[in-house]
Amino acid sequence: SIIYSDPYVEDSARLALSQFTPSLANFFDLPSEHGPCSYLCNMSDYLMSMQEQKVSRLAVNKQLLSSAEGGGVVGLSSSVLNLINKFDESFGTSNPESVLVYDGVGYFFDAIRYKLIKFNASSISPISDKDIKNSFETTVINWLKGSNPRVVSGYDPVDDIYYVSFEAVPTHLPDGRTLGYNNKIKAWQGEYTFVPQHYGTVRNSFYLLDEVGTNRKLVHVYGDNE
Repeated sequence: SIIYSDPYVEDSARLALSQFTPSLANFFDLPSEHGPCSYLCNMSDYLMSMQEQKVSRLAVNKQLLSSAEGGGVVGLSSSVLNLINKFDESFGTSNPESVLVYDGVGYFFDAIRYKLIKFNASSISPISDKDIKNSFETTVINWLKGSNPRVVSGYDPVDDIYYVSFEAVPTHLPDGRTLGYNNKIKAWQGEYTFVPQHYGTVRNSFYLLDEVGTNRKLVHVYGDNE
């Protein structure tokens, strides 16, 4: 279930985002057959939900009205969430740390199908099937042999490159693996020696960070602050 608060009002002194009113039926149930929901994000005018087996687009404060010609017209609704549009493709994720959303485009890792997925508010496609399908599947098989392994994503807005890093798994994937997908040429650009634990993008600066216990180390910055 997605549970939501009262709406935010800019000219009100009361912060309604911390107000939850069960009598208003302030929840929306995602289809349980698609597994647990791992991630929610905002994209265009929609709320995107990523379950283990499916990605869906949820309309906020909208409803579908039937026209005289039999078509559908989207109109305003008093219900916060009541219109769900599921992508036909059966892609999903159980690794929320892999989800990356930047400037209307998102990426995530599907461990069940051994694929990296790129999506926006209207389309979804596996980009790991391009050129690297066999080697990528081998990487995933070895990576899954670890104990709760992590996979993280990053985006460099200067070069328009999406990075994905698979955490090192002793004896199976000892050095980990990082790959880069170039959106300009729509192809995998190469493999890299760095395998950070976190990525970050702030304005036009691209950050790679490592974390050991409570110590955090900035490994590399690329962009305006290079």
